Amino acid sequence: MDIKVNDSDWNGLTGEERDKIRTIITQIFKQDHNIVGDKTQTADAQQLDSIFCTLACNAAQGLAESACNAIPNPTGKQVCLIAAQQAGDFCRSKC
Repeated sequence: MDIKVNDSDWNGLTGEERDKIRTIITQIFKQDHNIVGDKTQTADAQQLDSIFCTLACNAAQGLAESACNAIPNPTGKQVCLIAAQQAGDFCRSKC
């Protein structure tokens, strides 16, 4: 699958940086992806704000889930994890 990113941003990276990005995406998503520059893709401030917002929500959910895992009661842990998931979903819906 081709993943299209902003052409000028992609072409402004060194070959080493592009290889690192390809490795990260392939390892995390467990699939080979061809990352290519595309002049129709833009990296505007609003798009970056949304990305950072989503990352912050994911991090907050991860922290909540870690804290939930410390609850010894299995039912309490389950309720907490479900609440953390729903709070993360709500947070991401606002991005």
